Amino acid sequence: MKKQYIKWLGMLLLCLLLMSTASAWAQGEETVLVVNNQLYAPENDIAVPQIVEGRMYVPLRLISTALGHQVEWFSDSNQIAIATKNSGRQPAAVKSSSEDLSININGAILATNNETGRPFMLEGGYTMVPLRVIGEALSCDVIWENGLVIVSETNVVKTEEISPPSATVITASRQPQENVENTISNRYELSIFGSPIATKEQIQAFLNEREQFIRTNLILSKSEKSFIPYPDHIIDLYLEIGAKYNIRGDLALAQALKETGYFQFGGSVEPFQNNYCGLGATGTPLLGNEPLNGVNSSKAFYLSGLHGLSFATPAFGVEAHLQHLYAYASTEDLPVGTELLDPRFNYVQRGVSPRWVDLNGHWAIPGDGYGESIIDDFWLKMLQY
Repeated sequence: MKKQYIKWLGMLLLCLLLMSTASAWAQGEETVLVVNNQLYAPENDIAVPQIVEGRMYVPLRLISTALGHQVEWFSDSNQIAIATKNSGRQPAAVKSSSEDLSININGAILATNNETGRPFMLEGGYTMVPLRVIGEALSCDVIWENGLVIVSETNVVKTEEISPPSATVITASRQPQENVENTISNRYELSIFGSPIATKEQIQAFLNEREQFIRTNLILSKSEKSFIPYPDHIIDLYLEIGAKYNIRGDLALAQALKETGYFQFGGSVEPFQNNYCGLGATGTPLLGNEPLNGVNSSKAFYLSGLHGLSFATPAFGVEAHLQHLYAYASTEDLPVGTELLDPRFNYVQRGVSPRWVDLNGHWAIPGDGYGESIIDDFWLKMLQY
């Protein structure tokens, strides 16, 4: 009994720590840093990623050592030397034509200028460098989006893959009232596959109203929590990506609202994880080495101590959610031209839930009324606008 008590106490303390981190992130006070799929928490509030003149700067020593490189500071020459892990070298200062702070990597001075951004030293001896510059110099891919900085050695993330959705978005057109009423009367027969019925405008109006309610909600006020803004382009993402899979994006978004509490994330999954359906969250903190089953590790990853999968961008998180729905609703392969982003795709009993109400007892266990709640508590309210 004592061991069990200590175990639960430890889990409670971990959750409180993560909630504090997420709260700070939501208020713009902290940027989350992930290097090679490992979450890094700074020892103090100095060595954290920060935006300077529109550029993201990161602590050089933290990034370099996390990637396995050696770093030394040479005060006489005002220079930081990095020896990469496979170079066979030791960090050493080299001659520089400038007396300004400089960085050499394997003996070559890193070129920086006003256009790329110059390194600078913080109080406490932390050298800050432009994220893109150091990423390219150390042959890394970098992502900076929505309070999340990811540095990866895999060289597979392309810039266009983290761009917002295109301006041309597939949305539902407002249907004749009699068609909508007929659909509503038979709503529990709605299949997961099909075109959305709620329009983008209806969904946006619904979310706007919900935001005002959440901001003034007494529970939120008493807990002194700040409102977490909705993820960027979230409506477009669900409608556009949903169309790729012929999945009703409006209802998938309704499920995301149910799972995340209107993206306020009151459960074990944190906002910066871009995980909108609790994918991989089992109630037990992750070890960080869970299998990705062929999914690109720079797009989806497990972080030690957290709950559930983390995704590099909101778009990847949305698509993984839709793929998990696709697995439940169909026995077919993923549509041609799509890339697997859901490591748990093949863990599902394929085709067992062709309707939203069939998710009861499958997506959620025991799950009585789970699908009905998605429809009645979220989707139907969208249609009122």
